[in-house]
Amino acid sequence: MSKAKRILLMMGRHGEWHELVLGIADYALHRPDWVLDVVAPGPGVIETIDGSDWDGVITHMNTLDTYRTVREWGIPTVNTSQDLPLADMPDIAHTAVDNELIGHWVAQYYLERGLSQFAFLGWAGHINSQQRRRGFCDHLAERAISPALLELEAPPIFGPVERSDNDQILIDWLKTKAPFWKLEETTDGTNWVEAKESDDTAADRWNKD
Repeated sequence: MSKAKRILLMMGRHGEWHELVLGIADYALHRPDWVLDVVAPGPGVIETIDGSDWDGVITHMNTLDTYRTVREWGIPTVNTSQDLPLADMPDIAHTAVDNELIGHWVAQYYLERGLSQFAFLGWAGHINSQQRRRGFCDHLAERAISPALLELEAPPIFGPVERSDNDQILIDWLKTKAPFWKLEETTDGTNWVEAKESDDTAADRWNKD
């Protein structure tokens, strides 16, 4: 009987990674020669890992530093992330989806439901987010629709997401850009909340131009 191959599964286990981890685990059930070791990387964790302990690694590469560290291990590697240009990591295998097509499909989904006002919320500096935005905007442009655009700073690569300015940025942006007004109910009845100059001032503080 051949020696079992130890595969390092190095990615988070929450959010979108959860389904990915489950899919890989299901595949491993049909590979009796695979032994999975799951590590959820955090700050400083990858530097403590000795790559020679494994026969291969499946990981979510979000930084070039992670790529360089894993490459030095000299073991077969599969990257499941599209956060970085794949051309910057030519010597490892990648899984990929057509992000522009995803953006196209999302725009078409809402068009078919009669919507006419659109916005795109993405992550700054993430290739997959930029590709989805392009597909989303290009499809809407065919119908002479220009969506509002907002990019937020990406959350931490690994580990829990802590409170940041993103929450307030989104609130201020919705108050000034989203085409709706809030209906307020009080003991004196209901009334529509009017737009305030202070809302524009609050939103302007986030502009980096």
